[in-house]
Amino acid sequence: MSKTNYKPIKEKIISGEKTSLVKFGEERGYISISRDGSKITYLAQGYTDNFLDPEEQVRAELYIDLIEKYKYKPNKINIEKYRKIGHPHKKTDIKIDIVVNDNNNNPF
Repeated sequence: MSKTNYKPIKEKIISGEKTSLVKFGEERGYISISRDGSKITYLAQGYTDNFLDPEEQVRAELYIDLIEKYKYKPNKINIEKYRKIGHPHKKTDIKIDIVVNDNNNNPF
């Protein structure tokens, strides 16, 4: 029986790289990316976060999709909102990444 040593493949992940959707969102004025690519600002919300975080890159694409594909208005999309959930006597604050509100400002 031969011994084969397998080497794991290391995939290089480039953070802070703009996808075509993010570039499109920036051109349309939905978001702004800092010159060094480290920060993203959601312009309708005035909210800035770390664009080097892969989770933030996913949220940026979702945000742009909600506006372009699903036709939600940017001012109806909230980023990083805190809500209370749980039993009425023991509620806990949680952070919600992204929430879309209807015309009556109710989340859905």
